[in-house]
Order: sequence, then C-alpha cells, then structure tokens
Amino acid sequence: MNKENLRDPAWPSVVERVRSLLPTEMERNRMARYFPLMKPRGQEGAEYRIAVSEQIQVEMFTDYYAKIIAEALEEGGRPGLAVRFVLEQSAVRPQPVPMPPP
Repeated sequence: MNKENLRDPAWPSVVERVRSLLPTEMERNRMARYFPLMKPRGQEGAEYRIAVSEQIQVEMFTDYYAKIIAEALEEGGRPGLAVRFVLEQSAVRPQPVPMPPP
C-alpha cells in the first residue's frame, strides 16, 4: 500500500473488507497487483475519491472495483457513497511547448 499518499486512515480496513468480499483467489491476486496503484483521497461530498495516474486505470478500476469498494465502505459505516476514480493532479501532463521556427 502506498502510505505516502494515504489521506484516509480508514483505507487499510476498506482494503481488508474488499479482499474478504472477493469470491476467488484470482480476484484477490489481481487486487494485490492493482490496489497499490490507488491513492485514496477520502470523502468529498457524496463521493469517495481515489486517485490514479492513468486514464486507463480510471476506466478499468471503475468497472472492476467501484461497486465493491462502495460495499466495503458501507460495511465500515459509510453508506451511500459513490466511488469515483480520478486522475492525480501530478499525472496530468502539460502540452509540449512548440519549437520556434528556425
């Protein structure tokens, strides 16, 4: 787990609840590979935000994990939150500066 980016102290317990909800060892192995890429940002309004570094991760993790993380949050006493994966601010790459004409 990426502790330097851990903004929600409850995240480790959320991770354990997610792990317990996954029905197969293959899914738990996939989780072990992907969850270190997630940087929980915590609750913002009615959303629980998790930052990732690539747009493909936003799409993939939303499909694979948003619902089960929401279930784990509900079990942990935080019902009704929508889980949203967002791009890290630092992951947004600036547009390259055009080269001046010779």
